[in-house]
Amino acid sequence: MKKIISLTLLAAVLLFAAVPIGKTKNKSYYSGDAISYNGQLVVASANTDSLEIFKLNGANLERISRTRPLEARFNRYGSYYEVKLIEENGQLYAYAITDFKIDKYNISALDASPILENNLSNTYWEWYGGLEKLGNNHYLTIGNKGVKLLNQDLQVIDSYDFKNTQNQYNIQVSADGRYLLDITGNTLRVFDRQSRTVINEISLNYNKNLENRRASMDANGDIFVADDVYTKKFSLDGTTKASFRHLDQPAFDTVLSDSSLYFSNGVGVVKLAKSDLKLLDYKYTSSYGGNGWAMGLKVVSSDNGDRVISFNNSGILVLDQNLEKLAFFVGDTDEEEISAPTENLWLKTDSYSAKEGSTVKLSGGGFAAREKLVIYFAGAGNQETTADNQGRFTSDLKVPPISDSQKKLVDIKVVGSSKLSYSSSFTIEK
Repeated sequence: MKKIISLTLLAAVLLFAAVPIGKTKNKSYYSGDAISYNGQLVVASANTDSLEIFKLNGANLERISRTRPLEARFNRYGSYYEVKLIEENGQLYAYAITDFKIDKYNISALDASPILENNLSNTYWEWYGGLEKLGNNHYLTIGNKGVKLLNQDLQVIDSYDFKNTQNQYNIQVSADGRYLLDITGNTLRVFDRQSRTVINEISLNYNKNLENRRASMDANGDIFVADDVYTKKFSLDGTTKASFRHLDQPAFDTVLSDSSLYFSNGVGVVKLAKSDLKLLDYKYTSSYGGNGWAMGLKVVSSDNGDRVISFNNSGILVLDQNLEKLAFFVGDTDEEEISAPTENLWLKTDSYSAKEGSTVKLSGGGFAAREKLVIYFAGAGNQETTADNQGRFTSDLKVPPISDSQKKLVDIKVVGSSKLSYSSSFTIEK
């Protein structure tokens, strides 16, 4: 179930993202994840239908891979719409969510293509909306039929009847994993996994209530949430401990660092002291370029202080702990987008047979634009190529040698980086 953007947000985005007639519009980013892996800031998003992985390199946020899910049964590509980055046993994984399935990619070799290692799927029509890691051996999935507890083999071992049927994005897990926080309408609900009940409902004030919004809870059990008027700090029983009146903008995400709280309100990012919600800093993110509209927010600790990642409509913005720009990735335009295949897979050679040592021309199509391909001739992967903007390619192949027989029927197989593949038979003559 894809996340919801309300009419108010849409109107605001259009206001900030107005494009002159005749020009294309940048793809929008409004959510994602970030992590520090071996001292490297890694960012991921799935807002453009693809799993996109980025790394911070100096003053640049570089996109290092882009992957779409393969629907092998239908011989086509699907779309991802959410991602979670998790480090496990020294390896970095991206859990990419699509409809009834969560794909687990190993992305430890950051400059290489993601490797699909496992997936979780269901046959009972549950749409996944999110995933969180609990400790070393358990996960929580968030779906339209509730929250489920999984073991390290991604097998369901428990379930909780707690859901947001309008916007699964709004369900967040507390730091210790015990509590689930959900913003539905003008209410923040707190669910205790131990008692399996909603233990508190806190009233909030939103002008529109279908937007992406997240509350946070720290290790002390304090809850932090921003509505369209105030940012507030509550105890677990709902007592208000501190509040901050902001600019009456539509608030979205709240994220915590050791001593600070950051929240996004469309026009920018605000930094408050976690103890008393005293204003520490703020920045209008539109001033950093692009059509800024700060929505999804993540914070990652580093040796040089916090790194704040704002999914900022026309791009992804990386800020330091003083909310100064470190890097800004500008999203692709419609014309630059890598599309899914536009035709069925096919292969052909300029002849059906040839003598060993000769050269034949292989052509093919039905792959994604600019997808990396490996060509296997008689079982050996001896050539690599890249599809063009239409997902097609042409390559010259040297016919491999055969044994003493006069003829041998072999396969020519092409495998894409997405694992989509197609093969055709060929006869090698002595």
